[in-house]
Amino acid sequence: MGISSSMRFAAPFAVAAALMAWMARVPDVGPWTLGDLVPRLGPPTFAALTGAAIGAAVTVRSRGRRGAILCALLGALCSLALFELLDLDVPRRRGVLMASGSSATVASIAAWLTRAGGVPRAAAVTALGLAALAGMRAMERSPVRSGLPPLEAAPAPPLAGAPDIVLVTLDTTRFDALGFNQPSDAYNRARSTSPNLDQLSTSGVLFTEASAPAPHTHPSVASILTGLDPAIHGSVSGAPLLARGVVTLAEHLRAQGYATAGFLDNPWLGETFGLARGYEHLEMNARPERVIRWLKEPREQPVFLHVHFFQPHGPYERRDVEALGGPRATPTTRARIGDRFGANRIRDGEVPGTHGLSREEVDWLRELYHSEVRAMDADVGVVLDHLAARHRSGRPRLIAVAADHGEEFDERGSLHHSHTVHEELVHVPLLIYPPGGRAHGPARVNEPVGLVGLAPTILDLADLAPLPNVGAGESLAPLMRASEDAGSVATPANRLIVSQRERHAGGRRLLGARLGPWKLHVRTPPARTGAALAPDEELDLALYQLDVDPAESADVAAAHPDRVREILSALRRWDDQTRRLAAQLGGNAAVDAIPADVDADLRALGYGGDR
Repeated sequence: MGISSSMRFAAPFAVAAALMAWMARVPDVGPWTLGDLVPRLGPPTFAALTGAAIGAAVTVRSRGRRGAILCALLGALCSLALFELLDLDVPRRRGVLMASGSSATVASIAAWLTRAGGVPRAAAVTALGLAALAGMRAMERSPVRSGLPPLEAAPAPPLAGAPDIVLVTLDTTRFDALGFNQPSDAYNRARSTSPNLDQLSTSGVLFTEASAPAPHTHPSVASILTGLDPAIHGSVSGAPLLARGVVTLAEHLRAQGYATAGFLDNPWLGETFGLARGYEHLEMNARPERVIRWLKEPREQPVFLHVHFFQPHGPYERRDVEALGGPRATPTTRARIGDRFGANRIRDGEVPGTHGLSREEVDWLRELYHSEVRAMDADVGVVLDHLAARHRSGRPRLIAVAADHGEEFDERGSLHHSHTVHEELVHVPLLIYPPGGRAHGPARVNEPVGLVGLAPTILDLADLAPLPNVGAGESLAPLMRASEDAGSVATPANRLIVSQRERHAGGRRLLGARLGPWKLHVRTPPARTGAALAPDEELDLALYQLDVDPAESADVAAAHPDRVREILSALRRWDDQTRRLAAQLGGNAAVDAIPADVDADLRALGYGGDR
């Protein structure tokens, strides 16, 4: 075959392959996997390719235009049937586009090749094209990792009766988004966004005043996994990287004989940014069937399972809004926002600009968000049901549930997250189900706590050695034990809890320092990361009393100057200590270059510029 003839055969396939690859990479199709069939392929692509292959086979057999049309329809129907059978969390219109477009494109190529070069050549080229497309798609996906290099020293045998440990982190989940955090007089179980987590809470300990260390994912989850403030462990905005000298909870538990697995449905939590260390089995998705498959593998060791669910993060998809019984969208609202909306669309760098939405439109956006929370809770429920069945007779289990940060819905005139350290972004749900649960119903800890105490608490409750990280937070287990008899505890708080946002708006630092019911907001002038706090006169300060003003609507700094000085003095001591510890670890680090596939995934979620 000459060059011109080869070009004639190759050109249509190249165009079709590019079109199919584009359809497979439509944002939010997601990295879901299907069993063990090319784990990095993803079932949406699998469904589309299956339909295309069936269509191509029928076309080659029929050799006619009528057969090509028939095969395209048959392929599309097969693809759509797979979408329905797999119950894929993909918008129907996008599924139709992928299925019918892939089938029709491949069918057209097969029909053309049949007429031009005969059935054998058409079949061979079509099969080769499908294989190449599958490989191209697989190369763009994050790999599944099973197995890490052996430890330098053999892992210590776990203590007899050591519990399985399950850490569930919820992306972008506000404190008030979950049913068990609603006031009892306002709680409506019928429209709860979290019936499965509500059920778990009936035998656990609820922390009603938990604060995230940062209003965005990487630094907050890094703190959950290390017990360290972001100022110590090194994660800041841009291209954050966990300091090499920091030990993660997964690394620590693996060294003590645990089998470790991470199902982390957020590209910020992958190997590129240092948070996947210590997971023997790693998948960058959190599909429940994949989690359960790993749990079913026979093993003698206790397990540490970390599942990070992503659904509430924008863009929001309309799921079961009707079941929540909230406000309905008017035709005007539906026309402007539709059934899918991303706050990322209106992002202006790191500071969301004026969104221009009416109150009714913001309310509808909040309903879309709540439907995402409910969809996430359904996935959590599948995993919890399997855990309950697994532990009816056997090893005890410890379950911790925490959100990495919240989401703003116009409380400060903006949408999305990461741009402030106000309560709507850093007040988060925290629930701990201790080994064996609580026999006498839920307990509440009303004292302010920080998520930096979560990893130390998990290890304390499991009677395991503490993390070796210098400067790690304090265990919250004593507060949990104090609540055993009374059912709730609100002891006088003297611990400083800091939420921070580094490299914000030209290099400023945003700090929220909480001491008891008081919270001091500090906004620094532009400064180098890691520099000491500026003198008092250069700081923008605001003080709120959260027990009477939980929405932080009234700045009372002028009325309470002594309180401002007290908290600011404690904050300076905290700042000095964290900078000293960070220097011991080598200071803040950042990824030099983000791999193209990870960068594409991040940009599909709306992250760009300074991220």
